[in-house]
Amino acid sequence: MDTISTRRQLYQFTKAAVHLLKNNLTTPLSLQLVLETYRIMMENSYMEDKKGNQTILHVTDTRDSDVFARYYCFAPATSVKRCVTALCGEYNRCTGIMHPVSLATYLFYELITIHPFLNGNGRLCRLFLT
Repeated sequence: MDTISTRRQLYQFTKAAVHLLKNNLTTPLSLQLVLETYRIMMENSYMEDKKGNQTILHVTDTRDSDVFARYYCFAPATSVKRCVTALCGEYNRCTGIMHPVSLATYLFYELITIHPFLNGNGRLCRLFLT
């Protein structure tokens, strides 16, 4: 990864963290907040294929195709929004009941398992874990 790309990603990660911690600290977690945070974190990002061709990511919504990791199929694209909405509801219900580290770990695991976006899921989950 080149230095410019790394700096851009760090800047955008920080910008998304500020969005969460300064502007939405007491806002309940929602699909809309996840989408807003993802858009901030991923703006001007691109995907690169094996030939080095770059394609700008369109970060306007959740993924619209199914994704797999070897033999594991993540949540179907048609149910991503419903799954994220349900996860947000469960997270909000558990806030103040579960230990904060357990709650953050739960959110990380469940969100990465849903895999709501084509790219940047790990970064987004690490941001929420933080």
